[in-house]
Amino acid sequence: MSQESQGATATLTVVSVEKVQKGRLIGLAVVEVEIDGIPTLMQGFKIMRLPYGGLSCELPCFRHPDGRWLPAVVLTEELTKAIADEVLTIFAAA
Repeated sequence: MSQESQGATATLTVVSVEKVQKGRLIGLAVVEVEIDGIPTLMQGFKIMRLPYGGLSCELPCFRHPDGRWLPAVVLTEELTKAIADEVLTIFAAA
């Protein structure tokens, strides 16, 4: 999937999706985002079961020393949504 933003071209590829069973966490994904030919591999996208049905895809995060969970990467809303849509589509087909 390609997306152009402010003259840059971004291509994303879901490298892998792994099903897991750990509470609400039901899957993990690895995604490669290539922006203007420069690839970045991002691991740890979480596929979560929502309390009232449905699924969501959350950004990778890390635990700050003060105990808060923070996103490991900050992406534009458009790119975050595109990644989530692609990850959830591939997860549903797996």
